[in-house]
Amino acid sequence: MTSGAGDAAHPDASADAQPDAAATLCGGKVWLADFSVDPTTIDLNGDSTLDFAMRDNGALGGTLAGDVWTQDATSIRPLDTEPKQDFATRTLVHVRMRNTSLPTAVHGAVAWINFGFTATSFAPVFVDAELQPNGTQTGTLWGKSSTGAETELAEFTFLDAGMHDYYLDIDPTTYTVQFQIDQAVPVSRTRAPLPLNGNDDRWASIDAWSDTDAEYGYLRVEACP
Repeated sequence: MTSGAGDAAHPDASADAQPDAAATLCGGKVWLADFSVDPTTIDLNGDSTLDFAMRDNGALGGTLAGDVWTQDATSIRPLDTEPKQDFATRTLVHVRMRNTSLPTAVHGAVAWINFGFTATSFAPVFVDAELQPNGTQTGTLWGKSSTGAETELAEFTFLDAGMHDYYLDIDPTTYTVQFQIDQAVPVSRTRAPLPLNGNDDRWASIDAWSDTDAEYGYLRVEACP
């Protein structure tokens, strides 16, 4: 468990901020939403498939204004990368988000990725930005155990109420995830893969949890060659 913020900058932070999906960090396939437009209408990576879709294949939920996508507690509709992807090579995720209402359950604004898909296994991890009663936010990296229970992997507390940048640098060959918030010192965690059991949710996704409001200002996912 990690609290507070450090001084080391994320090595990819400046490149991640590039608005052009062609500006890859590792020469990989990029999904990019800066929320200046409806992300379900764009194909920036040129694969002839729209880069994002709502899980139910409907219109974009919530509201889109001022380069921010807002989801309220009634939405419960994830925004997914498209098409489905195994994320079986190094994968870089950068999401800017915040939780804007106190959740009564366990999570706030969430960014989720299922990675390392094989014929028999995969690994889920997700980042949760959760507003606290004192007006701060807590940023947490979660995984899931073999029983399906959620497991807290790392936590940064006393973040201010504004938008924060969350980074994941994922190595599926070792199931290792490097997690960083803003300029804090990254932490590294290793996960055990879970049995596939028919799961085909091969997406990176963002969504407000079921009883809270969330805002997203940026999402970038890159699957390296």
